[in-house]
Amino acid sequence: GWLLDARIDYQLEWGVPGLFGWWSSGDDEGDARDGEYGRMPAIGFDNGFAPTGFGAPGAFGIGSDTVISATMLGTWGIGAQIADMSFVEDLSHTLRVSYYRGTNDPEVVDNGHVLPLSGEAVYLTTDDWAVEVNFDHMYQIYENLAVIAELSWIHLDMDKGVWTEDSYDEDNAWKAQVSFQYS
Repeated sequence: GWLLDARIDYQLEWGVPGLFGWWSSGDDEGDARDGEYGRMPAIGFDNGFAPTGFGAPGAFGIGSDTVISATMLGTWGIGAQIADMSFVEDLSHTLRVSYYRGTNDPEVVDNGHVLPLSGEAVYLTTDDWAVEVNFDHMYQIYENLAVIAELSWIHLDMDKGVWTEDSYDEDNAWKAQVSFQYS
């Protein structure tokens, strides 16, 4: 399997606008019949690839992300962000908008070949998509202590032709979290 990701940023006085994207190979029905899958295997993750702060790894808090996937394998996505916006000393903001879809063949689901995958909360096929918005804030109280407020929203759309109505709850997901970081 494959995972490709890229991000381009441009430093300005008031913040860092950027564009990012990724693509990962997904499961293929032809391979599934042979007992193999097209998705890249993953042993674990270390938050090195963190495109979002709610659906994927990338949140400041513990256990407050990965509601879609812990690895984002079997998906592709694009997004834009403005990071490190600061208009007041010691207070910074990041605004990020992401769109992602699955790269897994819907026939894998239709034929019952989906394996339970560790760390994957939602199995996205090429017919499924999500939109995510993150608005995160960090206030540096002291040199080593910061308070972080994370606000996020995800809209998930699962194809009714692939999934039964009880498979996934398509309600919007929201997150509001405050945490402290000491370093």
